[in-house]
Amino acid sequence: MDSVPKLGEKVVLEPIGNHCRGTVFLDAANCISDELIKAIHNIAASIPGFYLGRFDVKATSLEVVGNAI
Repeated sequence: MDSVPKLGEKVVLEPIGNHCRGTVFLDAANCISDELIKAIHNIAASIPGFYLGRFDVKATSLEVVGNAI
C-alpha cells in the first residue's frame, strides 16, 4: 500500500495459501453486499480477457473487508 508498481512490473501480493501452512478458508457468502459485488465486478471488468474466475479475499477480520469497500 506504500508504493505503486512501475508499468509492467510484476509484484507478488501474497504467496499461495494452503492448509499445510495454517491457512483457513472460510465461506463468508453471508457477507456479500451490493457494494462488494460492484467492487469485484469493476476489478474483473478491468482485466482484459477475464470472463470466469474466483477472487479470494484475505483480511484480518470481516470488519477490515467491510471498510475496504
